[in-house]
Amino acid sequence: MSIPAKNNINFPENSKGKVSLSEIQLLLNEFKGMKNFQKTMDFDPNDYVDQLFTFLNENLIKGRSLMKKNRSEPLTPWIESLDDILHSFNNFLDFEKGYAPSTRKNTIRNLKRFKEFLAEAADKDGSIGEDISIFSLKDVLNYENYLIKRLNDGDIQKCTVYKYLYVVELFVEFLKLNFHYNVPPSLKGHGTRTNAYATTQDIIKLIEAAEQYSSFKLRDISILLLIMELGCRPIEITGLSMNDIRLSECLITLYSVKSGQRTLKISKDLTKLIQQYIDSRKKFKPQHESLFINIFGEPLSRNGISSMILGFNKKAFGVAKINAKCLRHTYATNALDNLNDFDEVSKTMGHLHWVSTEYYVHKSVKRLLKNSLPFNPLDQLS
Repeated sequence: MSIPAKNNINFPENSKGKVSLSEIQLLLNEFKGMKNFQKTMDFDPNDYVDQLFTFLNENLIKGRSLMKKNRSEPLTPWIESLDDILHSFNNFLDFEKGYAPSTRKNTIRNLKRFKEFLAEAADKDGSIGEDISIFSLKDVLNYENYLIKRLNDGDIQKCTVYKYLYVVELFVEFLKLNFHYNVPPSLKGHGTRTNAYATTQDIIKLIEAAEQYSSFKLRDISILLLIMELGCRPIEITGLSMNDIRLSECLITLYSVKSGQRTLKISKDLTKLIQQYIDSRKKFKPQHESLFINIFGEPLSRNGISSMILGFNKKAFGVAKINAKCLRHTYATNALDNLNDFDEVSKTMGHLHWVSTEYYVHKSVKRLLKNSLPFNPLDQLS
């Protein structure tokens, strides 16, 4: 017996323009229940999906409509270029491992390194080596030794070795070969910390690009200067609410799961700039308390900050050169080079352990003197 989907869907009535995320969750839960119901009855869930997307398209969420994705749209170019084995492996990563498209793309790219290794080895011994699915445990161990040699030569880091070998581990699992392979625990490791440092000249160029090209100038320069002045993380900036800043006292309260809560002093000039931004924020009429918003009036995300800084990089340098972490590292290095109190710098940075702050101690005083900003970037806005 076929049950018409429309008779089993309870859409909210008179909700156009007011659909909440909780209502959507209820609809999705109902759909999930119908999929389970399909096991015992003749029910086509696609009927429900069509009606669900139609309903969502007709109702706005925070002023933005949801567009129905064409389920018959062509595959992305990188998937179309895969051979049968890699295409099946991509499906394995998608449905068995739950990997996102970008993760699957990177995983298959790393697997191709193993394929290239097998091809080079085949050329040396005269075998064909065309089929990536045909290899032995000996081949995997040879690849492991090859990567370890590159590690010892300083060509790659331990985390890179692990990444390349873990892909092979997944591929062996996917192929269900007559042997098993697990990456040796000794090869698990984190990447070496980098301490990217922004020179005075580069910071000037970045700020000038923000001043010249930003469509949300007060917000963007406020964010850049907050990172430069406090050494805070992007996630701490996106987590700021209107109640976290006390302009009359020049205080701001930052919070993150990693570092907890800390209240810091900001300069009077930056306080005035943030006040100007808050005044301009009102015209967007945001329905929330997040301090920094995007052009739609919604809370600004970490990706939004990254995209903003990347855009200014491309205008200033043509390439990505300075990111938020670089500005944070520059703050820490300069603060310690200028003989600021070690514990105070550690507290400002939100470091839980002094070892994290000590990482910057080796930076020289000469570099601070050489790279200190020769002008106040806020003067550029007046």
